[in-house]
Amino acid sequence: MALELKQMPAKKKRFAFLRKQYPSFCYEEHNWFCKGSNLKVSFKFTSGDIIFQPASTISFPKEFDLSKMTASKKELIDNLVFQIGMIEMISYWKAVCSPLIIVKHRALTKSQSSWWQKLYYQGLGEYLYLNGIEIGQEQLVNFQATSKHKYAVNNKLKSKEKTYLVPVGGGKDSLASIEILKRSKARKFYLLMNPTKAAKDSAIAATTKWKEECVFIKRKIDPALLDLNARGYLNGHTPFSAMLAFYSNLVSVVIGAKYTILSNESSANEPTILGTNINHQYSKSYEFENDFNNYLKRYVSTSFLYFSLLRPINEFQIVSIFSSNPKNLKIFKSCNVGSKRDIWCCDCSKCLFVFILLSAKIGIEKTSNVFGENLFLKKSLKHTFEELIGRSKHKPFECIGTIDEVNVAITCLYELEPEAFNSMLLLKAYKKKHADSFASAKEITAIKNQFDKKHKLNPSFKKMVHEVYAKASKG
Repeated sequence: MALELKQMPAKKKRFAFLRKQYPSFCYEEHNWFCKGSNLKVSFKFTSGDIIFQPASTISFPKEFDLSKMTASKKELIDNLVFQIGMIEMISYWKAVCSPLIIVKHRALTKSQSSWWQKLYYQGLGEYLYLNGIEIGQEQLVNFQATSKHKYAVNNKLKSKEKTYLVPVGGGKDSLASIEILKRSKARKFYLLMNPTKAAKDSAIAATTKWKEECVFIKRKIDPALLDLNARGYLNGHTPFSAMLAFYSNLVSVVIGAKYTILSNESSANEPTILGTNINHQYSKSYEFENDFNNYLKRYVSTSFLYFSLLRPINEFQIVSIFSSNPKNLKIFKSCNVGSKRDIWCCDCSKCLFVFILLSAKIGIEKTSNVFGENLFLKKSLKHTFEELIGRSKHKPFECIGTIDEVNVAITCLYELEPEAFNSMLLLKAYKKKHADSFASAKEITAIKNQFDKKHKLNPSFKKMVHEVYAKASKG
């Protein structure tokens, strides 16, 4: 039976305690079947007497005859469902952190095991830090496969150059990608996982036939995990974007899209804990993007490319593109705390970060109308503000931009509305205590003109990004 909270040692000793209680964690099986236009996947994980059985349903447009398509791509789909299980497992494994993961029903090569070892370690960087766990990558977890069943890499499958899969989350980033992709005549399908109202509204804004061009994933967390969390088992942030990457590739196989187009910016590469490799956004980073594409080529198929359209640019530039369409201001919600209720909580780092950048573009009054209040007046956000401008030991654990981008935005806001720095609490404190953080003209130009060389955009996509940003930055 699962342990009760009263049986748990102090938090600083819990990691070692649970690893002894649960020395191994098993990936028992993965299953999938088609029903109409739905593809249902499920998994079974065990550790001791604990059993997890999460499941997801992927709903495709009615034009896709899944029974015929999956028959011709059965081995490849089975491979990808297995891979999804490998990343789904991280959410459940982290409850006990067993030193050994046993994959019972499929084979893993040594290099494949090393790839997963890195993803688990880097993807759980925030989790390890906040739980006070100090351990090396080689020691955190090892993988052992007991089956000889090995998947063959599919190099014969044809994918369509002019069919794109675009995951949509309902925030400013995916809306910026939608603005850019309006220049392309390619057919686009939009992927939504457990969508919020903002995500649905974003997809509706992208197409007049949104139900015919959207793929929906309904992902369910096994309640057993929530029960363990309540009992004091380990919990924390997992690399959600890595999981989305594997689901996206499965969808791409079914619809035949060569490109899965993400909306991760260059800022995602910056560590959350400065001077370390701990990054809340690791699975949104270029490093993961590169690793994932290499994994697909080596173990799945050479027919697909997963990349971020926004990778060369930064958050400051993204806000310019996104806000160039006034309709987007009424749609987007980038606040994770309030997303399920379709509101801005107005009290988190994500809200304040977006408020700062948007104010620098459209002004404080219009931004306050978007949020429902002026966040620069809130005393409760003082510490968060200091974290965002680089006056703390680390950045907030959120998907936000770099410290340089924040300070450039504040400097641009000062040029736009200098009087606000004499009256509004956070801006007044910035001018008085942190004036040395104001960006120089050179720094502002560097942020406004950035185009990072680390990306996977072909010339056509590069041209679209350049043209759309050039037009938006003049507005």
